[in-house]
Amino acid sequence: MLRNDEITKKICDRLKRDYLHLAFKKSGSRVVEKCIEASEYGLDSVIESLLSSEKSLVLLARNRFGNYVIQTALQIAKVSNTKHYESLVTILMAQRMTLSHTKVGKLVLNYVEDL
Repeated sequence: MLRNDEITKKICDRLKRDYLHLAFKKSGSRVVEKCIEASEYGLDSVIESLLSSEKSLVLLARNRFGNYVIQTALQIAKVSNTKHYESLVTILMAQRMTLSHTKVGKLVLNYVEDL
């Protein structure tokens, strides 16, 4: 994995406006996950984008590819950025009923509960 903060920042800045769009697609979701995993800046950048639209966050949590982005963000944020982790969990748990209506949404809820 690339561990050059300057290059990671440039990549994340380029993708910032497209995170949500990318996260709904198979290969795009992997790109967003890699941004999350690459650095603290990448984590902050992606989570701020996710938190900017509660509706999109919930749709992503119910998406067969996007749910992996949510799970990766939760996993890493729990360890390195408690504020972002708590914000994600608060929104997801507030939407528990909506998420529980789909198989993928249930997976995300179970993931939150298991962390």
